[in-house]
Amino acid sequence: MWDHNQSECCDSKPLEFTKGKNAIELATEAEVADVLRKVREAADLGELDALIEKQAQFGRRVTQKNK
Repeated sequence: MWDHNQSECCDSKPLEFTKGKNAIELATEAEVADVLRKVREAADLGELDALIEKQAQFGRRVTQKNK
């Protein structure tokens, strides 16, 4: 299992799906599979690309600032 706290390549921060919200809250455990399927579909369709790019820019800024 990859531990982001052990990463030597870059700093990280949670991906925000909505401003200030970096998690998906579910009412029941039964919803997990369906929600994960929807997140994967969104990723496959490129719907998360802007969020991931924003995260990558954050990482580049932090890395450059620490040099």
